[in-house]
Amino acid sequence: GRVPEVESNRQAFNILAAAWRVSYVSDAVNLGGPNSMERAARERGLQLYTFSAESLGAIRRFNRPAVLELIIPDVPGKRFVAVTQMENDRVSIAPQIAGKTFLSQSELEKHWSGHGYLLWKDYSNLLMRVSPDSKGEQVRELQRLLRDVGIYRGPLTCVYDSNTVAAVKNFQSTRGIERDGIVDAQTLILLYRPSDRYEAPGLTLAGRK
Repeated sequence: GRVPEVESNRQAFNILAAAWRVSYVSDAVNLGGPNSMERAARERGLQLYTFSAESLGAIRRFNRPAVLELIIPDVPGKRFVAVTQMENDRVSIAPQIAGKTFLSQSELEKHWSGHGYLLWKDYSNLLMRVSPDSKGEQVRELQRLLRDVGIYRGPLTCVYDSNTVAAVKNFQSTRGIERDGIVDAQTLILLYRPSDRYEAPGLTLAGRK
């Protein structure tokens, strides 16, 4: 509670920046909420994804370092912490809280507001550019990504046809997200993750999901 909310946000964001090997946010920058975090991410060639969840299982699914918004009893405002590793019931955090660099999953979830943020990169510039019935090289790249994860087995047609829609839906179903056939940020984050063609920081994961 001795660390102001804005400073807590900046420290946690910079943990993610270090993981992505991009420049830190300086002390002079007021990183006071999602809009400023989104701007800071964009300035570093990345995007900010905001999510809400009931448990830390969401972070395991993304397999990306993430910033969590915390509500601490008797501390006004919000505080932020970056999750960098999850092994069994042990969650590594930074910066430390009360001298601790890790908490149990239940301890962390007790104070988590349910809101979180992660950085990601749209490597092939697909977000908002591919949708059912669209055509072009970006659709080909989507089909290639789906092929990489063993979901799409058809030809690379450059057409977002019914086979591609079905493959996107199947992928979404295997990842436990809404099965609508639309390539949104969440779908892309999960789709880029297993590909060997793109570098991105991940978590060390083990134990329960």
